[in-house]
Amino acid sequence: MKNVITSIGVLLLFINLTSAQNSTGTKSTALTAGATLLFTHIKTKLTATEKNTIFKTLELQLSPDKKSFVSAEVPVDVTVYPTDMNKDGQEEIFVVLSSVQLFGHAGQTFFVYIKNKKGTYTQHGDTGPGSPVILSTKNLGYPDILVGGPGFTFPVYKWNGSDYIYARKMKDAAITNKNSTDIAAYSKRYTDAQK
Repeated sequence: MKNVITSIGVLLLFINLTSAQNSTGTKSTALTAGATLLFTHIKTKLTATEKNTIFKTLELQLSPDKKSFVSAEVPVDVTVYPTDMNKDGQEEIFVVLSSVQLFGHAGQTFFVYIKNKKGTYTQHGDTGPGSPVILSTKNLGYPDILVGGPGFTFPVYKWNGSDYIYARKMKDAAITNKNSTDIAAYSKRYTDAQK
């Protein structure tokens, strides 16, 4: 009887240890409640740790009912758009925050997360209010990003090898379907290709 109890104890310990590991033999990380909500229904290659990191850097809070996000006690709609802008197999993630109360007439702001040489996703895009539009022009393998919104002239940011920096302004009349793609359509092309 003592051997049976010992065997059961060893088996339970083994099950506990193996359930805490993923298929690569390393401990798996659980998604936080915020990261779970942020990435619900988002098709991405990100690990749980990467999702948790992105959520943490956004500095958002969950609403009291845990079904939406708030920032500075103001409701915020948040949309995640996976992409692979430089076609290297590593995803870049756009996160668009929407709130007229927080972002004025533009109604939105956004951040781009790009994996650095250390393998960590870092936040880029201190662009101010506006929505991301991907341009056909590129620098160092990454497309330029126009910050769209109300008005007739828009800032364009280019990749300098380590960050997106202000490059120029672009007039509304110069923006066409041939030289620009809104982030939703750009991300959809990427995720559709992953099927």
